[in-house]
Amino acid sequence: MKPKVLRTRDIRVVYFDEQENAKYPLMRTWGKATNNDVYWAVDFRRCLPGEKHGKSNVIIDIEDGLKKGLTVKDADSFLNCLRAVAPMNVIIVDNLNI
Repeated sequence: MKPKVLRTRDIRVVYFDEQENAKYPLMRTWGKATNNDVYWAVDFRRCLPGEKHGKSNVIIDIEDGLKKGLTVKDADSFLNCLRAVAPMNVIIVDNLNI
């Protein structure tokens, strides 16, 4: 299986939203969503009912035609770390309306 690598220098836009605000038709537990161009990393609890507090869905766009979706436990820490290493022109959007 080919490793999946996202180089921070290639990141252009980062979308994020808390899982408590999730719109399930936009997401999948794994794979490409049918109604948008996001490929989701595996997280079998993303679309299931249950404890969502503190978890966020993040979509990273490197403008290659397919956005990358993933789950993070602490979005604030993730975004602070990302700001430290990503290019200065990265746009961070606080919703998943893509």
